[in-house]
Amino acid sequence: MDAGLSFNACWVIAINTGMNWVQLVGCVLIFYGYIISARVGLWNVVLAHGVTGFLGTTLETAFTANMLSGSERNVALLLGFNEINWIAHETLTVYYSLRKTEIALTNNRFRNYLRALMGILALGFAGLRINIGRLRVRDNTTSNSEILEAHSYAFIAWGLADLIIFALLLLKTRRDVKEVADAGMSSQTGGLLLTLMKSSLLRLTVICVNTLAIIVVGQYTEPGPALQSFGTFLWMVKGTYPMILLFDIMSTQAAIRGHGSLGGGTGSGAKSTVVMEAKPGRETSQLLTRKTTRSGRGADLETRTEGEQSMAQA
Repeated sequence: MDAGLSFNACWVIAINTGMNWVQLVGCVLIFYGYIISARVGLWNVVLAHGVTGFLGTTLETAFTANMLSGSERNVALLLGFNEINWIAHETLTVYYSLRKTEIALTNNRFRNYLRALMGILALGFAGLRINIGRLRVRDNTTSNSEILEAHSYAFIAWGLADLIIFALLLLKTRRDVKEVADAGMSSQTGGLLLTLMKSSLLRLTVICVNTLAIIVVGQYTEPGPALQSFGTFLWMVKGTYPMILLFDIMSTQAAIRGHGSLGGGTGSGAKSTVVMEAKPGRETSQLLTRKTTRSGRGADLETRTEGEQSMAQA
């Protein structure tokens, strides 16, 4: 790199390579989505995901720009500090999936066990990412074969967490399809349940497959040109995670809004009504209950779907 290039020019070069520009665009789109949303519930998780991703990408490219500009300043400690952003950013990706999964769980004890397991995996992931920061500071670089291998080990914890959540959602989706049919719920209500589940399953499929592929590719200490190019592609896909979370929460809100559940009526005359309330605290599952009301003419069976607490309010 020519020594005459300024830091700003080198920063533009650094941001325009690999996953950096993809991830930065996704994080900026999250900011836009947050501004035009109601900014409650899972939107706060998505915003934190976007902020940490934006900071992580900016600091990492600043380090690269410093190297490209020929500066003699040693800013390797910046990479070590930046691991805090990456730990938060990648943990929030799983946390978002966990919060959406809890909507499908009715057993409080099982939910607590799941949270404890995810907490253990998060601690293990954080420890492995701290090791990546140590290697980056030691070698004064963002990536080499040893760092890529360390990434693959850290992502094992991430991939395992996503696989557990994916399996739970898959089983729950199959059960809910049967419950919707057995309860005689309206096609609108059943469609909403399936939209919520399928959006999570599709998101987790992309993230799980890509994370597992990064784990496998990272085990090759001397990859050939083709494998290196494939690895670069996988990291660019990882850069789309902010966009995936953004599209997921926006499509979910659109489905809820389309069924009139935001601020929808809760009167006794409403049948098969989906009610989503945004309340502080944790989000719990949708419960299918039946309420029998009697009038002078006889019994009238009403089926209601109540959401004790929602994912997010658009």
